Order: sequence, then structure tokens, then C-alpha cells
Amino acid sequence: MKKFLLILICTSLTACSSLQTVDFSPENHSQEILANILPGDNIYIETQDGQEYEFEVESINTDSVKGEGNEVSLSDIKILEREEFSLLKTITYPYLGLVILVLLAGGVGPIG
Repeated sequence: MKKFLLILICTSLTACSSLQTVDFSPENHSQEILANILPGDNIYIETQDGQEYEFEVESINTDSVKGEGNEVSLSDIKILEREEFSLLKTITYPYLGLVILVLLAGGVGPIG
């Protein structure tokens, strides 16, 4: 039972997140980026010349996004992805894995 509780505690400490592409059109490039990115967001950027950046946003204005010693001009951004936390995945995946593990191990056995 102690092992089961330890596994339950460990799986509950996991968190699931994924990168979501921020779509923007050439006409409203800066406005759409400003509307979707906030300080504190973790982002991935690929620029027009192929450079890649991954950092936490410290500040963003109409000209550039800054974070962790990086500054990227909004007009240079080709691909922009923002890390999004998923409560559903965080809750579902670890416990689903735990249930499968328990079933494969033949159940939890007698309680008591």
C-alpha cells in the first residue's frame, strides 16, 4: 500500500504542457502577436533567417519581444509557438498510466 501511495504522489506531481502555434497574418503581424503573448509565457521563435530561440518572455512591445538575454524583432518572426499548460492532460495521463500499471501488475491485492 505504501508503494501505491508513493506512485500516486509521484504521478500527481507531473504536469503536461505543449507548444501551440500562434497564427498571425502578414497584415496584422505585430497586433496578433501582441494579443497572444504575455510576459511570463514560455515561447519558441523561428526567425525569417532560420535562427531559433526558446525563452520566457520578460517584456513585449510593438517592436520586439525580450527574455533571458534575447531580443527578437516582431517583424523577423516566421514561426511563433507558446507553451500551454493542459489541466486535462496533467490529470488524465498520469492516472491513466497508473491504472494500466496496476492492471498489468495484477491489481493492488488485498487492502488491510
